[in-house]
Amino acid sequence: MTNNAVRTNIFRVASSTYVKTIILILLQRYWWIPTVPIAALVIAGCTVDDVYLYLALILFSVSYPAILLLVYSRHALTLEARAEVMPHIVTISENGLAVERFCIQTDDDDQETYIPESTDDVPAHKIAEISFGRDSIVVRLKGRRLGVMIIPEKAIPENHRRQAYMTAYQLSERI
Repeated sequence: MTNNAVRTNIFRVASSTYVKTIILILLQRYWWIPTVPIAALVIAGCTVDDVYLYLALILFSVSYPAILLLVYSRHALTLEARAEVMPHIVTISENGLAVERFCIQTDDDDQETYIPESTDDVPAHKIAEISFGRDSIVVRLKGRRLGVMIIPEKAIPENHRRQAYMTAYQLSERI
């Protein structure tokens, strides 16, 4: 580990945030898939017959929620997604990421205890992209599925936030 390494506090990413991030990434990549059929039907509805406008409305209101459900079941119900919404600590360095995952044990008084479960190293060559959101760092991992790791800004200690963003930026330049 180098001197520029920044260790986050223990944090959990809400599953809704994880799903929203995955859907936004997929929409940025495949925006044309939902757009082309609707645009073709709207053009046909404006020039040929109004029935095509109704068909475009039906396609938009019935088919696309089903597509979102398929995306959810394909990406958000995986073991990788389960691991990402568990409590964990991420160490950001110029060489990659180190992730410590924890299980939650609750006692009779509803006190949560974090028990270390596993430690994973993500070297720089396994990272596909690092993007910076309004309040988080989003790390896309290489692999068959869309692997996403979200590091919320509030998980980074306040006095190390600038260093964490600089280290993540330097890591993204090496990819």
